[in-house]
Amino acid sequence: MAHRLLEHVTDAIVEVDSGSLDEAFAEAATAVAEITLDTSRVAERESRALEASGRDVRHALLDWLEAANLAIITDGFAARRFEARVDGRGPCEVRGTAHGEALDPARHGFRVEVKAPTLHMMEVSESPGRARLRFLLDL
Repeated sequence: MAHRLLEHVTDAIVEVDSGSLDEAFAEAATAVAEITLDTSRVAERESRALEASGRDVRHALLDWLEAANLAIITDGFAARRFEARVDGRGPCEVRGTAHGEALDPARHGFRVEVKAPTLHMMEVSESPGRARLRFLLDL
């Protein structure tokens, strides 16, 4: 499971390649955290539940990325690691957990604020043993 950032002038384009949709969604949220903070300096002292949904998996990914970003920016929770369970039957539901601690910008090295994830350029593909995501974050 891994993610990589692709070059873009004013936004971040993220690609995630993973063994399952659950792992891919968890890694996508981790990418949001790593763009925003120095996650290597975040301790896993507490956990917070996150939920997301959408009419399909793309819209659920958008809502999931928004939930991860809101936990960091609005709720002041520095997340280091995420877990996700994606139920794509019918409307797509995502339930997950963010592991981290209260945000301390001085210690966690606040990097850049993610304004919002977007549907622009978003791709989700899944095959046996593999899930791939691609999305753009407005910085």
